[in-house]
Amino acid sequence: MPDRISQSGLWKIQRDYYRHLGMAAWDDKTPYYVTNSQVISESYADLITAFLLDHPPDLGQPLYILEMGSGTGRFGYQLARELTRKFQYFQSLRPLQFTVILSDIVEDNVKFWEQHPRLADLGPRIDFALIEPGFEDRVWLRRSRQKLADLSNPLVVVANYIFDSIPHDEFRVHNGQVEECLIEIVAKAHCPNSSPERLDARDVEIVRSYRPIHAATYYDAARHREVLLHYQKSIAQGSVTVPVAALDCLDRLRQLGKLLLISSDRGFTSAEAMAVYPDHPLALHEGCFSHMVNYHALGLSFPGALSTQRHLLDGVQTVCFSDLPAGPQLSYAFGERIDRKNTINNANDLFCILRDKPPFRGLLGFVKLHLHDPNAFSAVAKKLSENLAGLCYGDHQEVVSTLEQVWEHDFYFRGSPNLTFWLAHLYACLGLFERALSFYDLTIERQGVDEMLLYLQGSCWQAMGNAEQARHLYQQALQRVPDMPEAMQALRSLST
Repeated sequence: MPDRISQSGLWKIQRDYYRHLGMAAWDDKTPYYVTNSQVISESYADLITAFLLDHPPDLGQPLYILEMGSGTGRFGYQLARELTRKFQYFQSLRPLQFTVILSDIVEDNVKFWEQHPRLADLGPRIDFALIEPGFEDRVWLRRSRQKLADLSNPLVVVANYIFDSIPHDEFRVHNGQVEECLIEIVAKAHCPNSSPERLDARDVEIVRSYRPIHAATYYDAARHREVLLHYQKSIAQGSVTVPVAALDCLDRLRQLGKLLLISSDRGFTSAEAMAVYPDHPLALHEGCFSHMVNYHALGLSFPGALSTQRHLLDGVQTVCFSDLPAGPQLSYAFGERIDRKNTINNANDLFCILRDKPPFRGLLGFVKLHLHDPNAFSAVAKKLSENLAGLCYGDHQEVVSTLEQVWEHDFYFRGSPNLTFWLAHLYACLGLFERALSFYDLTIERQGVDEMLLYLQGSCWQAMGNAEQARHLYQQALQRVPDMPEAMQALRSLST
């Protein structure tokens, strides 16, 4: 029997997986590096520090930082150490007492943290909580033996790789008409990864179907209904998700106090980027699964909403949402550290050089870590051009965005890298021939014309279907070098 996604048996499969494996879930099974690196913990510490400079805390009360789904505990350990170090730079923050709370749904994980010597060394700056889904407002701290309630200072919530693993719903929108996505979970004939106690995600098929709904009455919860109606009105055509569990989680946490949410995950930070896709299938990870997080929907309920705009589907978006306005310190820290430098993603992209990942990710990461410096780009442009075949939409858009940001840093002088040529070449590789031609023209302005530039321009015109202009350019190239093989072959192809 098909169910709406949020009410299906998928989520029991997910919970059973984590509870069954405990800490073993991170033995090269579940992705964790990108949101557990030293880079991300330091970046988050900068954001929290900036937020507190914008909104000075009550020094007579502690600040609590709640990490949802802490998993290994590594991130929380690093964050507590970084905050301790960074607060010392600011006289107004030195007296502030804070506690990083590691939380999870798995008792074995909490016991692992309680026995970890590194976490023990942090004393009162670290605590632990077992939090059941649906009861996020009931946070009992196991080390200090107290319950969070009526917080004077905002509650900082860190949620990395958590919203992608909890219930959501999916819909198709077309000219104001909305269809819900229903799924049926069908066990495969052979289930080698399952046991009598639990069904494994690798041993099921998910069958999708759709049916029309009335959006205004579909949800009982006002927050869910507002999000769905927003997309019904604002999206002409495409598929969208409603992150029902994440929305409920944040509303329950708001019962403890005002929120600052910092989260990184695979997801969408704009409705337009989400609606481009006809559906949003799950990604399988060795027995568990994840889905793209709809950060755009989560941000609708926050007055202070900062987010990255990354195009890669498997790239990580970072958001910083607050119930208080985003002040200048936080806006600066987020804009420079997270959005512009994008160190969280770029460090991970470079890490892919050591893994079995598309090499163009590492090359893009190299360019971005150098803040789109033209020399850095020119150093890897040839290698990058050799790895652009078969890009998906998101990858394609990410490359284009990178090229445009490199171009913004152009400063030509004799001896500078041949930037316009490499931009033209890569745009041609991407099939954006008009943009490529504009950069070939700039290359000729800067360094003069030669037979290869004439041939490459001709190739662009030929690809655009203008055989006459292509023939003219090939002939010009042959006037310079009569036996140029590329131009001769291109002319013959126009004659066939």
